[in-house]
Amino acid sequence: MQQFLLGLLAGGSVLLLLWVAIFVILLGHPHVHNVWVDQAYEKKMQRVRELGTEPKIVVVAGSATMFGLDSKQLGLALGRPVVNMGVNAGIGPIHIVQRVKPAFNPGDVVLLPLEYPLYSFDWEINQVFLDYLLSYPGLIVSEPWTFWPRVLWATSVKRLYQAFLGVPEGFEVPGLYGAHNLDHNGDQINSALSDLHPDIHAGAANSAIEHYGNSFKREAFGWQLWRAYYQSIIDMGGCVLFVPPPMLERQEYHDDPVERDFYQNFPDYVREAGLPYAGRPFDFMYPVSWFFDTNYHLVAEHKADYTQALANLVRRQHLTCLAKDGGEESDKDN
Repeated sequence: MQQFLLGLLAGGSVLLLLWVAIFVILLGHPHVHNVWVDQAYEKKMQRVRELGTEPKIVVVAGSATMFGLDSKQLGLALGRPVVNMGVNAGIGPIHIVQRVKPAFNPGDVVLLPLEYPLYSFDWEINQVFLDYLLSYPGLIVSEPWTFWPRVLWATSVKRLYQAFLGVPEGFEVPGLYGAHNLDHNGDQINSALSDLHPDIHAGAANSAIEHYGNSFKREAFGWQLWRAYYQSIIDMGGCVLFVPPPMLERQEYHDDPVERDFYQNFPDYVREAGLPYAGRPFDFMYPVSWFFDTNYHLVAEHKADYTQALANLVRRQHLTCLAKDGGEESDKDN
């Protein structure tokens, strides 16, 4: 019996070591799920390179901004070209920060209409984050010692096999997401009602009611990350402003006291974390008819509404970088 148990232990140890070895070998391999994200960032960076050292506005967030912003309209309102760096909140704030860092030049304005989970990120692992992490493990910094064992546990045999296969030669990204559906400013195109399936609103209407208030963490790693990013921009002579994203309004967010308090007090939470914030989240929540496949994706017909509200908000702030351009100064009305 003792020999059997020892053999079982030895066999299990060998299998574990083999699994870890395969995992390590396949780290960094490309994955088809990440192609659209990489191509989208590259197209947005092309616009950054075209602008060179010209002062600009860089908008950093996930796909709520990719779908919800009209960069040309915002640029005309604020007197600077705008680059929309929003792609996919699911890859997580660490990857987002690393991907957008090269977009900034001294004197630029950085607007951050971040989706709410990006603030409270605390090393949670979802499939989108995992897929991107396994292809770009070198982008992760300051991780707790428990993180990689959790990643190993979350990685399936199927995911490792996909990493082994890599991206097929000649692979083209299908569907709505990707660089093929972005304009030169990085804004989503082909998202007008006439371009979409008649039942497209079902995705938004049937989306889950979020419980960001219940899951909110004021000591989460995300706050530390955004403080560091904010300070890096300030140190390089830029201006930063955190603002609300466009989001589907639900009556539950007003009726549930925990959720209501979260959205009402969120600007104070951000400011108490040492970050400049303007706007009230409830003012940037809109009806379901404005959205299509998720609770964050505006149809093209309503991008102008969100963009105008954002422009009005920014104009009311005292942003030194815009003031140098003769921009409107603040009345401090947040």
